[in-house]
Amino acid sequence: MQILKLTVLFIISFISSLLIFVIVLPSGFSITQFIEIEKPKEVVFEVLKDLKERKKWYCIVDSAVTPSIKITGEGDNGSKFSWTHGEVEVVLADIKKMENKIKFIDYPVNAGFMNYKMTTTGTETFEIVEAQKKTTVTWTLSGGPLDYPVGKAIMASVRYKLYYQMEKSLLKLKDYVESALVDIPKEKETPANNQVLQQTQNQEQQNQEQQNQIDQQNDTLQN
Repeated sequence: MQILKLTVLFIISFISSLLIFVIVLPSGFSITQFIEIEKPKEVVFEVLKDLKERKKWYCIVDSAVTPSIKITGEGDNGSKFSWTHGEVEVVLADIKKMENKIKFIDYPVNAGFMNYKMTTTGTETFEIVEAQKKTTVTWTLSGGPLDYPVGKAIMASVRYKLYYQMEKSLLKLKDYVESALVDIPKEKETPANNQVLQQTQNQEQQNQEQQNQIDQQNDTLQN
């Protein structure tokens, strides 16, 4: 009987200590990954902001659920990229700053000894810096809080899964952007651009007419 009481007390003490330890663990996460891409900043920016292009590199989407991807909006602020894996939704919040809002609902995380479904909100940002004809993309994904005590207790597993998926995503982004499938965006037509183009065409036409006159005069003198 005494052994049973000691065992129960030990179990209670162990669980209490574990819960107290979990309390001091961080309730959120912030993960940063970066990669260098041998393309101009403008090309990288166009790919990152295009939600349709995201299908080709965004590995936080499991390949098995790619068919469930839904895109709403025209790529402006408020447009959404979502899929069923649990449920995850990315909303373009500020395209110029490359800042998006992300929501996880019942997002599965394998913690080894258990399968955890994460529900939380967060933010993802992309910093794009060009130097020496190369562009560095720094991707930061942060979120929280996770529920207590399980979510906080398996924070390491949550961070590992997202870290691995971000790393894989950036490698695919680099391969895709550097491929021949992506070109430098064409300059948008504006009244100013059209005026310059018209002036250039007029000048070229005048030069051609002058050259024709010179050729005719040379032919006359030779005859």
